[in-house]
Amino acid sequence: MKQLYHPVAFVLAALVCLLMSVSGCALFEETTGDQVIRFTAASSLDTKVYYGNEQNGKIQLIWETGDQIRIVSDRARTSSGSSSHDYRLRHDREEGSHSYAKFDLNDAGENGLRWEESGDYEFYATYPAVSVSSDGSFSADVSDDRYLMVAHTTAAYNTQRKVFLSFYPAFTAFEVTITADDSSVSVDDSELYSLVTPMAGKFTAKIGNAGIYDYNVTSPERSAYPASSLTSGSRSSKTFIFFCLPQDLRNVVLYCTFTKDGQTRTKSLALSSGGSSIVFSACKYHRLNLTLDSSGGDVEIEFSDMSMGGCQMLLSLLKQNAGSLQQYAQNRGVTLDQNLAVNLFNYYVNNNVGQVDARDAFKGTGSNSFTSDQLPVIKDFLGTLTNYTHQNSLWASIEATDFVFVPNLETINQLEVDPQKVNNYGMSIDVSGLQKLKSISLYKCTHLSVSDCPQLTSVQMMNIDNNYSCDFSLSNCPKVTSFSQDWNGQRCSFSFTNMSGLQTISLKNGASVTVDNCSALTSLGMEQASNLESISISNAPNFTGGEFKTVEKTVSVSVSNCSANVSGATLILRGNGNATNAGKTNSDNLTVKFIDNGGNEKTRF
Repeated sequence: MKQLYHPVAFVLAALVCLLMSVSGCALFEETTGDQVIRFTAASSLDTKVYYGNEQNGKIQLIWETGDQIRIVSDRARTSSGSSSHDYRLRHDREEGSHSYAKFDLNDAGENGLRWEESGDYEFYATYPAVSVSSDGSFSADVSDDRYLMVAHTTAAYNTQRKVFLSFYPAFTAFEVTITADDSSVSVDDSELYSLVTPMAGKFTAKIGNAGIYDYNVTSPERSAYPASSLTSGSRSSKTFIFFCLPQDLRNVVLYCTFTKDGQTRTKSLALSSGGSSIVFSACKYHRLNLTLDSSGGDVEIEFSDMSMGGCQMLLSLLKQNAGSLQQYAQNRGVTLDQNLAVNLFNYYVNNNVGQVDARDAFKGTGSNSFTSDQLPVIKDFLGTLTNYTHQNSLWASIEATDFVFVPNLETINQLEVDPQKVNNYGMSIDVSGLQKLKSISLYKCTHLSVSDCPQLTSVQMMNIDNNYSCDFSLSNCPKVTSFSQDWNGQRCSFSFTNMSGLQTISLKNGASVTVDNCSALTSLGMEQASNLESISISNAPNFTGGEFKTVEKTVSVSVSNCSANVSGATLILRGNGNATNAGKTNSDNLTVKFIDNGGNEKTRF
């Protein structure tokens, strides 16, 4: 499920938050006098623990036979000298709010941890068996280690005593049940998103007596997604279980994706009580019961709704990141061979120009397409990507809505048009609303519009052929401070609108220039203006002027509300061209001059 940025409120019929402790127990059983430490507890690499019923305000984490736990000690060692050993378990019983199991004796024997000498011993344990150092330090990832539990105790040397380990969950857990107000509505997916604190990601920590401490997030993620293996319920009422970072969580928003009347929609809910944001306590189990008001909602764009160029772009991205995609899908319990992404790109883009539609790859059926269970994983994976360095030429236009699947892109590098596949260089690219985009560079593209990208600082267009026209538009990108054209597109049209940080515009050549509401603009010029036909500058109070060289045509010039904050501003058009439709409004501090190649002033206004 992709991350959304425009929440639409859902009606909250009931919000019940139960903060419950989650616990499990393990025992060191007495040994037979051979110094081997024998255990009892429970857990598995394959079956995983599962949640039991509420018992006195607590939720049991039930061990299952075959589960594997790693135990590490500062002093105890195996017969081979290792400070850790992995033990498989046999489920024993549930008692009250605890779940017990016994360690398989075959896992102890020659290889198990042993008492070495008198003194105090530290024991650390994890489920699943993640790597832990002898001081209890470890690294984990919410996405990979969702069921992680930890335990720690200090015990004095005594081969006849029982050493007790009490396990604590390493994550904050959410059980969210969403019930639609209409039985015909399908509740499809959900996502937790924090406006303030990270929800998921990688972190480091140490194991303590009551959980973890020295907790540090190393790769924060604002979104958390439900564990697919724990999703349950019916078509119109589903329960999702999330595992989140081990910290207090606040300003949490729940997104719900649902299908109504054949359309996939999304709604959001800011989780609050009495108008105040709920603080969800760390490492507790939070149970939320919500009723979905299925009226309205944002219609979610599907792959089939994308343009041909958008599908080509996504196939290119998936090919570049094929290995990571395969691992991501595996972590979500979905099989997706990385060769599939590569082969689909080659089939639809490289080898079948004009013969097949790349959108077929995203229909979810057939041998040359992604399957229906892979498509949700692909959507989520695309949302994690931050860089797009293009490796192959595209030939179909890309629309602004196509980027909805890659909202976290920070760079778009060398996005390239294949001139052999595009009639008259007719490909256009619209980029809008990418909140994290910092730079974009295009190769052989002739129509570009970039808008509403608040972090954008750099825009480049390269290798534009002189024989073809080019439209360039830049608007509402406040961090762009300068724009410099370095290609020879003499038939280019340039437009700059609502660019509050733009200070200088330096163009090589072009046919027209329009600048509106660029309050910081100080200078504008063109090196080779032989094809220039029009200049329009408005609402630029700090404009000091500039020079357009080698003007040959008759040029329409219009200036309005310019240079109010400066004096002696001068815009010079130098060459054998002439002025027509020359006009100046509320711009008394700006003088426009036409000067011929001999240095003679021909026109002034």
